[in-house]
Amino acid sequence: MALMIGLCFFALDASAQKVAVKTNLLYDATSTINLGVEFALTPKWTLDVAGNYNPWTFSNNRKWKHWLVQPEARYWFCNKMMGHFVGFHAIAGSYNIGNVNADFKLLGTDFSKLKDYRYQIEQLQYIQEDVMEERRLKVLEAYNAVTEQLATIKAKAETAALYNAQMKISENNFIQGTVDIISLSLERARRTSAVTTYEQGRVALHNSIVLLEMLTNVRIITDK
Repeated sequence: MALMIGLCFFALDASAQKVAVKTNLLYDATSTINLGVEFALTPKWTLDVAGNYNPWTFSNNRKWKHWLVQPEARYWFCNKMMGHFVGFHAIAGSYNIGNVNADFKLLGTDFSKLKDYRYQIEQLQYIQEDVMEERRLKVLEAYNAVTEQLATIKAKAETAALYNAQMKISENNFIQGTVDIISLSLERARRTSAVTTYEQGRVALHNSIVLLEMLTNVRIITDK
């Protein structure tokens, strides 16, 4: 909410008033640099541009730092810069207020709560930063898990294929009577262990990829 009270202005006059240069004494009293300039556009339209700037920090780290710019188009019912007008304006700016006693109310606004509001906003920002940092760590962990599992899944697949081929050879040897049932059972157990390890690796890799997709909102696995 911007409250502007113009207490004085200086007019530059040439055949008809075309330019007005203004300052705000209340802003001056708070050491705020301010200036407003109003230009005539047509006999009934003017453009007013006002700006404020306060960069100062006082004792005990008190500050009312801010800047704002407010352009305003004005339509005058009589002649320009005379009588009543209606205006359409926009305002832009920022502020940084600290260690200022604002225990008062104005136009229904309790300024004593500004500090609490700012504290709550800062707390929300800290929480958001913590959440984002935690999310980044989770993405990094998921990515590392995927890359590690990709590095080992090929070796597990090759091992399972090797034991599967060896199992076929052992079965043929058993039929031909060159190996006994104990050797065949041991070979079958090694193949089962290798296949189980490979399947577990596939499941772990799939789960890690799904988690990474959820964290990054990027589709990695595509349906053919």
